[in-house]
Amino acid sequence: MELRLCTQRLEPLQESAHTCFAAVARSIVVVMTRFAFLFVLVLLPSRVNAGVDRWTPVGPDGGAVTALAVDPTDAAHLYAATETAGVFRSSDGGQRWQQARTGLPVGLEVGLLAAGGADGRTLAAIVDPPSGFVFPQRLFVSTDGGDTWVERQPMPTPVLDQAYAAVAVTPVAAPTVYVGAYGGAYGVPGGVFASHDGGLTWRNVLPVPAPQQQPSYLDLVIAPSDPNVLYALTQGDILSSGDGGAHWSAVGHVDPGTVRLAVDPRDPSLVYAAAMGTLARSSDAGHTWSSSSVSTLVGYFDGFAGLVIDPAHRGTIYYAVIHYVDTSGPFDARKYEGLLLRSTDAGRNWVREPITQILYALATVAVPGAADSHLYAGASRDGVLRSDDGGRSWQSATRGLQAIANCSLAADPFVPRLVYMSTGFCWDADNDTGFLRGIPGRGWTPINRHLRDPTSLFEAYGIVPDPHSPGTLYAYTGAGLFKSEDRGEHWGSIFVEGVAGVSSLVIDPLDSRRLYAIGYAGGGDCCDLSYFVLMTVDGGARWTLISPSTSFLGDVSIDPSNPDTLYVVGFSLIKSTDRGNTWTGIATPEGYPRQLLVDPEDSRVLYVALNYDNIGSIAKSSDGGETWLTAVTYDFNVESLAIDPTRPSTLYAGTMQGVFVSDDAAAHWVALSQGLGAQIVSQILVDPFDHLTLYAGTPSNGGLFSLTRSAPP
Repeated sequence: MELRLCTQRLEPLQESAHTCFAAVARSIVVVMTRFAFLFVLVLLPSRVNAGVDRWTPVGPDGGAVTALAVDPTDAAHLYAATETAGVFRSSDGGQRWQQARTGLPVGLEVGLLAAGGADGRTLAAIVDPPSGFVFPQRLFVSTDGGDTWVERQPMPTPVLDQAYAAVAVTPVAAPTVYVGAYGGAYGVPGGVFASHDGGLTWRNVLPVPAPQQQPSYLDLVIAPSDPNVLYALTQGDILSSGDGGAHWSAVGHVDPGTVRLAVDPRDPSLVYAAAMGTLARSSDAGHTWSSSSVSTLVGYFDGFAGLVIDPAHRGTIYYAVIHYVDTSGPFDARKYEGLLLRSTDAGRNWVREPITQILYALATVAVPGAADSHLYAGASRDGVLRSDDGGRSWQSATRGLQAIANCSLAADPFVPRLVYMSTGFCWDADNDTGFLRGIPGRGWTPINRHLRDPTSLFEAYGIVPDPHSPGTLYAYTGAGLFKSEDRGEHWGSIFVEGVAGVSSLVIDPLDSRRLYAIGYAGGGDCCDLSYFVLMTVDGGARWTLISPSTSFLGDVSIDPSNPDTLYVVGFSLIKSTDRGNTWTGIATPEGYPRQLLVDPEDSRVLYVALNYDNIGSIAKSSDGGETWLTAVTYDFNVESLAIDPTRPSTLYAGTMQGVFVSDDAAAHWVALSQGLGAQIVSQILVDPFDHLTLYAGTPSNGGLFSLTRSAPP
């Protein structure tokens, strides 16, 4: 089940100071008096973990894991599919992970994953289309454990609503890949498709009659102890095959709301069928069934997450749903949590286990040489969780699994290399880890205490450090504005009347009690919002509206050398030279302004990123916005800009195809993507203590990267 909210920070027309002794001295005092554990940060070399002229991934670990697969021949070999970063694999039971995604599309969710073959290296993955777009799901197959992937097409003709409900791979030397496909509204039949050659050719071994085309097959499983035994589920009908899918027969019927099948790992005739709130059991290969209640907590708005059978303990079953826990308010106020239930008597009685993080997938494996098992959960924030006691307690198993989407970055102005990161919501609502604080490459700590309800999706837009007050941070979120005076250890809410959320914030460089914010308000419909600019002169105690309401505003920025001048990007660019008392529209080249930069040494020089219809450009003005010259145009969007504060002629651009740099005030641009590739870069940040070190935040395939340029330009 997808839980997607449209983001408050919509793109227009889319839903979808260099180190000085005083600064170091201030940071040491602050660290000693407020955070003793941070003292070592000042002493660390400033370029640890940053590749020279090459981008290096620096974490964090975690992120939403949407599917899990286990090597049927080696329980220590695991595969994890993610929401934004493809597939990862582990050869040590999840202690360490490495990428296994070459050939998979960048930034798209892998919704289904299966592993098989005699060596466990034949994989099949279903990749979902971008959220909000009507595109077919796509099937990818790997025969080398995820080193490389190739797209395959089971259906004779792909259609817009092509969708797959299940995928499976037999655990034999010449594996068969099966996919269960929905029938399409465009007349393409669904069914169970089989390939014996790694996906090159396909045969529909169980076609769906025309009257049942939508929906058709909802689940497809292979008996772990006998790969010739298969079961298929469609609209409550159970079909089985005992000869590897060559022949099928209807064997029984279960609740039409049944969504998942599981076969006992020891007995191919013992089958379980899960519906919402109930579980059916058959001990005669699906011919007859008995049903029992799982939990009265499971309700109408819940989504199914997983059903697995413990391979080491007979009769032990795990059942997981995405559980709706709020019954009032608009749609975007609904709350969800993970609901995991365990039965030790084949489904007759159930106990809820203590985990509330949203779960998307479950897997169990037997511990070699011991009469025990590991339980794995694919979670919405922490990636992979592992339990060695049947779900009673959990530990993180995500080292190297870097699948957290980066939304924004900020550097601490007093502590070298301390970075604040906003994660998740800018890319996908389900992947909402919130705010993190850390030393890139050294480790990250969540700093969300008092900011979030654990069951609510968290719109963590960004953090702004106060340049005049060590340890003071502001967090702007979909739930409003917050302030911390201890680098995020504790947060207090700043009340802003009439504001549902704050999507941008800037601090006056000369007076940190003066702040400007983009606020928004509206009903439950995310696309029916009004945006406006607010100002406070007393640190947030009182706010004044300084702009009319409009249908969209993006970011607010301030002239660093003349703080009376403000710029706001949205559907167009507006400017105020009197701290928001009056505003003037500024005509720019074609496109919607994404971000504006002001040269810190010359207020007349402006740079703006513009996007329109997947065409991005960077324009420059040398007269305060009166006239513009388009410096460069790309056939992809420009997502972010950064300027070197010690050498303003050096600019960086984060784009949908990596990072680009100009060392001559935007006259010429070249790629700076070694080690990063053509990835989406949501933000680019110049280290304030070492202007040759850069950070690139990506919403997919790695999270955060760092690079140190080998020599000044």
